[in-house]
Amino acid sequence: MKLFVCGFDESTTIAELAHLLCEHGEVQEIKMRHGQGQTYYAIAVMHDWGAEQAIKELDRQVWRGQRLTVEESKY
Repeated sequence: MKLFVCGFDESTTIAELAHLLCEHGEVQEIKMRHGQGQTYYAIAVMHDWGAEQAIKELDRQVWRGQRLTVEESKY
């Protein structure tokens, strides 16, 4: 399953994001992107069960002072 993750600070590294997500399951791939304005986001690929757990546990949670959005990617 692909996850859309946003709301993290621009200084966040792929390794830091992977560490956060891997607490919920194996992370197969992460790509970070720069969206419109100052928005940064990532697309992470995880097995379905781990991805579902990550959504359940991390969506709308504050991480490093920022409120995350973690949801299934529409793309």
